[in-house]
Amino acid sequence: MILVHRLSAITKDGWRYTRNRLTHPGLTNAAYDVCGIIWQSGSTNQDNIAKALKMDKSSVAKVVNKCVNDGLIERRVNPSNRREYILTLTPEGQTVVQELVDIVEQWMTEALSILSDEERDQFLNLVERVSVHTDKMNQI
Repeated sequence: MILVHRLSAITKDGWRYTRNRLTHPGLTNAAYDVCGIIWQSGSTNQDNIAKALKMDKSSVAKVVNKCVNDGLIERRVNPSNRREYILTLTPEGQTVVQELVDIVEQWMTEALSILSDEERDQFLNLVERVSVHTDKMNQI
């Protein structure tokens, strides 16, 4: 249990650091996560976001609706599948996510600055390996 608590505390510290520096502090972590997935892919649909974030589809739909209403996400009907929406970031959404990415990079640089370059690389590789393994564990 200690590992879970420590990882959770690190994540919360990162969000606290990030949130204190954002110009859109009213957005939830989930909204930033959803916008981040769209930013990484260029455009996507709600199903892909739900899978990437390991969230249920109804929760993703609520977050997407809020982001559409806040002017961060644009929703268009997919011409290949009229029952599906393609989601992209608006110019404002792109600005918000770029700001978030820059702040997260600052936090990571500062948080990992206590490690040597070799230790940092090793740590990031180990985190990736554990992440891949836990993904596989949850697919069983």
